[in-house]
Amino acid sequence: MVNNWLYPYLRALVRFWVKFFFKELSILDADLIPNQGPLLIVLNHPNNLLDSVLIASVFPRKIHFLATGQLFKNSILASILTASGVIPVYRKQDGGDEEKNKQTFAKVTEILQKGGVVAIYPEGITHSDHFLHKIKTGAARMALEAETHSNFQLGLKIMPIGINFLSRKSFQRCVTINFGQPVQPFTKPISKSEERNAIIDLTNKLQEALEGKLLNIEQVEIQPIVQDLEEIYKTYLTEKLHREGHKERAEAFTLSQQIIDAVEFYQHYLPEKFNELYISIKNYKRKRDYLELPESAFRQEFKEGFSTNGYTLILIEVIIGLPFFLYAVIQHLLPYFLPRLISHFGARKETDYATIRFLASIITFPLFYSLQTGFVISQTGYLIGLFYLISIPLTGAYAIRYFNGLQYFRNRIHLLYLFMNQKGRLKRLVQERELLIRQLDKAREVFLEHKN
Repeated sequence: MVNNWLYPYLRALVRFWVKFFFKELSILDADLIPNQGPLLIVLNHPNNLLDSVLIASVFPRKIHFLATGQLFKNSILASILTASGVIPVYRKQDGGDEEKNKQTFAKVTEILQKGGVVAIYPEGITHSDHFLHKIKTGAARMALEAETHSNFQLGLKIMPIGINFLSRKSFQRCVTINFGQPVQPFTKPISKSEERNAIIDLTNKLQEALEGKLLNIEQVEIQPIVQDLEEIYKTYLTEKLHREGHKERAEAFTLSQQIIDAVEFYQHYLPEKFNELYISIKNYKRKRDYLELPESAFRQEFKEGFSTNGYTLILIEVIIGLPFFLYAVIQHLLPYFLPRLISHFGARKETDYATIRFLASIITFPLFYSLQTGFVISQTGYLIGLFYLISIPLTGAYAIRYFNGLQYFRNRIHLLYLFMNQKGRLKRLVQERELLIRQLDKAREVFLEHKN
């Protein structure tokens, strides 16, 4: 078995940072994960090293990830990766040879025969496209080789897992990890003459299974309207389904995929209606942006009649909390912005950005916490230094909450200003939004009728 003594320590570390780095981490169907037995995981690859970090942080079993052999050229990094159980794979485009890949396959087979878990990114590349690229045959070949060496008695299962990012660059982004149903690909022996067709057939099945766990948008031109519908319609639809008692239909991933499918349906079958809806959405957004209103400003109380209730309490909290907020900003200014700068200038492509920022944050926050605490201790002593150290993360968490509340308060003040100075324009915008929602409701009904 590959030496992997470092894995549990790294997993504990990244679990903490994942909770800090991501605003919302949704995990779907984790109950499908087999508790034991050999398992081969196939994943999409939208965000470089961060994909492995995410999966390792939520997966209950130890995973041996396959990674490009290019990472093992640095002796220090190679030692860390090997101690973490990572297995190098040598691709043809990286100058890999057949002998090295035989060693990779042998290691994978060894781990699987001992009931371990191996993860592979079958696309072979990391990319920022909103769809799954055609996957390669590596996963199927590894599965077949492991079963062949076990006389097809291994009972190997393959599990597709989809990683769906809402945003790759924003701090505290949202991500959904969608676990698929494990399948046992080889339940009976495969002859040599059948191997090629079996590998191709399994690869095609894995492609289909993995696509089913992702938000696929193959047509680049529909991405803007999908994003607009996510912003304008999804929250409303979620609340509506909850009110109607259809909680299972209100799951975020399901609704996002339904929006994509509906847009593709209208573009293909009802292009005139598609264009009509597109124009309505753009007109509404243009008027909303003119008034400098975020979509989140449309609250239920505003729809029913704008009220100034609650302003006093919010204002008091803003005033009282301001010193704590400023204190936290001063303490976190450098460790927050330094990873952002490093990732901005260090990322060669979009898929590198989040990984670099995540790794830089793991270093900069503890480093600055230590340096700042050390300075306070040198000036005031250990007791005050200890209180100072405890205060940094606590006020940091409060600063995030305060900042979000400040944005909400700013929106309320802006709404009050519009209500007093541009009441007619504001009322017309609300009416236009309600009309747009009704149009989208009707469009959804037509789509669901077609689908059923």
